[in-house]
Amino acid sequence: MNKKKIFLDACALMDFFADRKNADTIEAVLALAETDKLECFTSSNVICTLAYLFERHKVLPKKEIPKAIASICDIVQVLSVGQKEIDWAVENYAGDFEDAVECACADTVCDIIITDNVKDFKISKIQVVTPDTFMTLFL
Repeated sequence: MNKKKIFLDACALMDFFADRKNADTIEAVLALAETDKLECFTSSNVICTLAYLFERHKVLPKKEIPKAIASICDIVQVLSVGQKEIDWAVENYAGDFEDAVECACADTVCDIIITDNVKDFKISKIQVVTPDTFMTLFL
């Protein structure tokens, strides 16, 4: 049986780090990835956005941000955002450019996108679910 390949968007990862409503669910997803029950991905764009949000919203002290980014990159594989992904996002833009870029990255490798913001991922070619829905489907 092939492992599910999931894409975690910025909202999902921010939930975890900022201890927001889905923090426990995202923690469970990351734990599954650590035990090789699934593969987690995100984009280089999400990593940069997280670092910015951590500082902007004082989620973490500035000196702890690199350590937090490194910890997530130990579990989550980072997909590059390049010209192909930007071009796809430009062509398929439907209200949220950043999410279109995430779709371009996720659609090439992953089976599912996990996000709190399902409505902004309607252009995705793959299934898009909330963290709770994913856990219900996966378990």
